[in-house]
This record gives sequence, structure tokens and C-alpha cells, in this order.
Amino acid sequence: MSGLLTGIRRGTLDWDLLRPFPAPDPAELAAADDAATDLTVLLDGLLDPDDADLTRTLPPQLVPSLAAKGFLRLTLPELDGGLGLGPFGMFRTLAAASGRSAAVGLLLAVHNALSLPAYLPVLPPGPLRDLVLARLADGTVFGVADTEPAGAANTARNTVAVPTADGRGYLLTGEKTFIGNGRIAGLLAVTATVLDTGPERVDLFVVDTAAEGFSVAAAHDFLGLAGAPSAALRLDGVFVPAHRVLVTTDGGWRSSPAVTGINALARMCITVAPAAAIARSCVGWTRDFLGRRAIDGRPLAGYEAVRRRAAASAAELFALDSVVRWCLLGPGDRTPEMVSAKNIGTVLAWRVAERTMSLFGAEGYETATSKARRGVPPVPLERALRDVRGLRIAGGVDFSVDLRSARGAILPPYRSGELPPPGRPAAAAHPPGSALAPAARYLDRQAHEFAVRCARLTRDSTASELVERQDTLITLSRLADELFTMAVVLGRAGGPAETALAETYCAHARNRTAALCRVLDTPADDAHDRLGRAWLAGDLDHLLM
Repeated sequence: MSGLLTGIRRGTLDWDLLRPFPAPDPAELAAADDAATDLTVLLDGLLDPDDADLTRTLPPQLVPSLAAKGFLRLTLPELDGGLGLGPFGMFRTLAAASGRSAAVGLLLAVHNALSLPAYLPVLPPGPLRDLVLARLADGTVFGVADTEPAGAANTARNTVAVPTADGRGYLLTGEKTFIGNGRIAGLLAVTATVLDTGPERVDLFVVDTAAEGFSVAAAHDFLGLAGAPSAALRLDGVFVPAHRVLVTTDGGWRSSPAVTGINALARMCITVAPAAAIARSCVGWTRDFLGRRAIDGRPLAGYEAVRRRAAASAAELFALDSVVRWCLLGPGDRTPEMVSAKNIGTVLAWRVAERTMSLFGAEGYETATSKARRGVPPVPLERALRDVRGLRIAGGVDFSVDLRSARGAILPPYRSGELPPPGRPAAAAHPPGSALAPAARYLDRQAHEFAVRCARLTRDSTASELVERQDTLITLSRLADELFTMAVVLGRAGGPAETALAETYCAHARNRTAALCRVLDTPADDAHDRLGRAWLAGDLDHLLM
């Protein structure tokens, strides 16, 4: 049986998959809430978010305190000294941390979800597993060093691993950039191209940052996420013992199914958890702001345009939370959904934050420190907007992620001929007469028409031609994500409040899907391409004068 998103991409929306909608186990939810509460109490006692934003540093006692309370071992079983949280519990805890500081949430997410602790379930007994557990016990921070100065989108890696003459291991040489936890990590999983007698491949090596030849070349500072300990790194003949090769496969480390699953969950934890925290904060700030402001004696909440914007943000927060619950609580492999959740969650949160900024006006653009000086609630909205913009870049720039999804997951089944011609739309789950029935019928039609468009594209264009139609592929991916999010929202909606949230969300989503469909159905013109080539060739330099 295919998953929900895969089915939509192939023209079929299976409403039965959405009933009952997944919900957290009460014991798991209680454990996650306890961890989140303990973490926020710890951070409130250690961290001044405004100071961290100004100084771009985190308190030196933060990491030891996080380690002492088990927050560097979120998913490790309790018998092994961890908190024993599952994916949903980890996500919820990371979102709570991000609600206090996006930089702290990022530190914890990179360490727990992306780095070596995430590989423990698939690491066999032996010296490497023993090393990871021992370093976890002593409070070591972990990270992954993959991106290089040439850019993360490149498939090749210029960092090389050369086998030693005695066969004891490898010597790693190269540079890495934008590495989460790079300034403070004690162990790093580092990608490198192996230069041995076999086929060229990129493997994953475990590097001790105390090893000779390793150095932090420079600390990174960003527009947002201030204090996140990211860095550029340099490796100059760093020795890695042979038993510390973490992932080696014929197709390189990214072709490993285990790595695919780990990376999909990690992207959610690194980007969607803080995005959810920011969206939740913005929705709360909006209600508080509207409750204390008026124009000419009339409360802001008394204006229809204001209420509509507040409603749209609440509905988008509901949609974001519904996607998270679907991805992390349901049975079966939901890797495709988790991959798409990165863009869905960060774009939703961006819209909520941007809309909140518009409602706040100048007070939203003002820093929290400035607000405090004049005695108004020091809501850090401008910081939230800076932070959430970075989340659309972390883990892959949004349009690049869309392009990869279309190339690798949407069109190949149509091109290979393994799919039958699209059939008639299925019957929607919401019965006629219900408030959500029109949206459900619309969604069924759109899933069917999505398959028709994909079939037409692969019929009328060769594979090489489609590869070059990048904007079409990006639009396809965005349309599939919109349909998937609508389906999850409709599947979760039950009582009157959820029905109102779903109805509002779907009304906006239908406008977006209609616009995407118009793009797909409009014959391609080369005006954009001609203009782009002319500009890059220097033909329009008068625009700069």
C-alpha cells in the first residue's frame, strides 16, 4: 500500500488512510510534555534570549547543563541514561527549546536527530557503538559535516579520504562550511570521497575534533539564529581509524535507506520544530496585540480585515501541527511525507510570521530590547522573522528541495509506465452537506487532475527535456504539497473548532492551488529565459545606474 502523499502524487487520495487520524499515546505525550517543561525551566534559568541575540553567543554553562539533565540523550533508552523519547516526543521537546531560543533548538536538533545518536539503532555492537555511547555519557556534542564551499547541492565532495599504507584507516583532507555545532562538537560525522581502488563513492567518517590536523577555520554568523554554534572547518590529513567509517555503500552514503530515514526526520527536527514554535508564538502574540490596541476608539479586533488575517494564521498553525502529527505518529514508512514537511512547515511558519509583522506594524519591526525600553510587551517578533527565514534555507533551499522531489519522486513512475492511466476521482470522505464536503470534493478532483498533468508531461516531453523544465517541476512539487496538506487538515478535522480551522485553511489553499494549476496549464514561454540570459550577460546594466 502506498502512503498518502505517494497516492496523491499518483492521482489517488485514499481517505481511509486518514481515519482514524493519528494521535499521540497518552504516556508518550506525558513524557514529552515533562521533558519539554523541564527543558524550558532549565533554559529560563540559564539563557537571556535578547542577550544571546545581541552577543551572538550562548552561555558557557549551557551545554554542560543540557548534558547533565539528559537533553543530549533525548532518544536513548532510559536504561542507558537517556530520556527514551520517540520521534514525536523528541520533536515536541525541540519545539519547546526553540520557543525560548531557536539557536538552542538547532543545537539540540543537530546533535540528537542528525548526528551519531540518530545512528545508534542501526549501529551493530562494536568499538564504534561503544565510542558513541561513551562520548554521549560524558556530555560530548555531536554534529555532521557535509556542506562544502562549492555548495551543498553538489553531489560530489571535494574532501577526500585516502587509505593509509598500513591499512589502519584513512587520512581526511578538505574544507566544510555551514556546519551545525561545528564550533563545539567533539565528534563529527564527515562526508568524504574515498580514493581507493574501488568505484568512487562518498562515505561517512567519524572524526574526533581533537585529532591532529582538525581546526575550526571560522565561526559563522547569520541574519537570524544568533548564537547557533555553526562554523567552517578545515581537515588537513586527519587520521580516522578504519572502524570509524559510519556509512559505506556502493552508491555512497546518501543511497543508504537508513541514512534517508534519519535525514528526513532530522530535517523535520532541525527546521519544522522551530518553525512550529515560531508560528505558535506568532498566533499567541497576535491575539494579545489585538486585545490591547484600538484605532480611533475601535478595537483592532473589530475590523474584518484584521480578523481574517488572525484567522488565517490560526488555520495555518493548525495545518502545520496536523502535518507534524501525520508524519510522526502514523504507522508505516512516512519518509516521503517527512521530506515534504520541511518545505510545508517552514513556508507555513514564514507566512504566519510575515502576516503577524503586518498586523503589528512598526511595533513588530521594533526589537524586543527597544520595546522594553519604552514599556510595551517585549515581543521578539522581528527576531522570529529573521529566524524563520533561515529555516527555509537550512536543510536545502526551498525551491531546490521542490525540484529534487519532482525529479526523484513524482515523475519517475509516470515515465517508467508503471502507473495505469488516471481513473475517475474517488468519493470523498466528508458526506454531502457537511461544511468540509466542498473542499473534499475539490481535493479529489485535484488529485485526479494532478495525475493527468503528470501523464501529459511525460508523454509530450522526453526525460532530458523535462529535466531542463525546472520551474515546471518545482510547481508540480508545490502543488502536490498543497494537496497533501489539505488532505491532512481535512482528515484531522472533527469537532466544530477543527472544522472551522480546516474550512479556513482550505479556502486559502484552494486559491494557491488554482494559481499553481494556471502556471502548469499555461504554455511555456521563453521570455524569462531570454531576459535572464541577457541580464547575466551584462546587457541590462543600465538597471544598476
